[in-house]
Amino acid sequence: SVVSAVRAVKHSVKETVSCVALCVGRSQRAPADETSLAVDRAAMEVNFHGPVCVAKHAMSLLRASPPGGSPAGGREHGRFLVICSLAGTVPSPAQASYCAAKHALRAWFETLRAEMHPSRDGVGVTVCCPGPAGGAPRSVFGAVLEADADGAEQHSRAPASMSETDVPGVSVVSSPDDKASVKSVDGKKEKRLDPLWVAQVCVDATEAGANEALLAPPPLLGFALLYRFVPFVANLALRLKGPKRVAACRSGASLYEGLTN
Repeated sequence: SVVSAVRAVKHSVKETVSCVALCVGRSQRAPADETSLAVDRAAMEVNFHGPVCVAKHAMSLLRASPPGGSPAGGREHGRFLVICSLAGTVPSPAQASYCAAKHALRAWFETLRAEMHPSRDGVGVTVCCPGPAGGAPRSVFGAVLEADADGAEQHSRAPASMSETDVPGVSVVSSPDDKASVKSVDGKKEKRLDPLWVAQVCVDATEAGANEALLAPPPLLGFALLYRFVPFVANLALRLKGPKRVAACRSGASLYEGLTN
């Protein structure tokens, strides 16, 4: 359990804990109105409740560190590094459950940051929101949860034809060309962030004491900034692009074709 894990850290770590990194996520592919409530709940459990649960139990570890122990220095005792997603900053058609969970995760930690008193609590928060990254294949939620032989629900996977390495995916970082891998999906190429580069930028943002870091290939990063500062124009673009993305989801094509290449 989370409680026993935190206790184990307290007993095994000789020095104080200065940073807790929260990196967990499971994506989802299905139109919003076709997604079951079971998938909605499961996506929230993994992407929101899990990191929040760990943070609540790990808070005491960070508060126990001496002032200046945080990677960001200053008066901070410690800092949370939260790996969110670019889908936690903008609507993401065909990923409503995942998008909602990541928005909730970002909002919860931004609220936590606002509640922390520098001298009393001394805990900082850096939220990193990367766009689509490369890496090993992973399972994703579909429209429903499948039942196993005993009738217990288990997490569904995306259709075999669907890209399972898609991840929806203030410091604003546009990935340089040499830090973006090229991935082929159904014969079409798209750029994805180098996971090692993403990890290094997240560490750098934490050490700099940044509140937020957005990491994405230029087209996606540009849209994220447009949605933040000129939402009316961004929503017009979404009305045009959203239905096409849902159609791509139903056909098993890449959700990022035309956005990252």
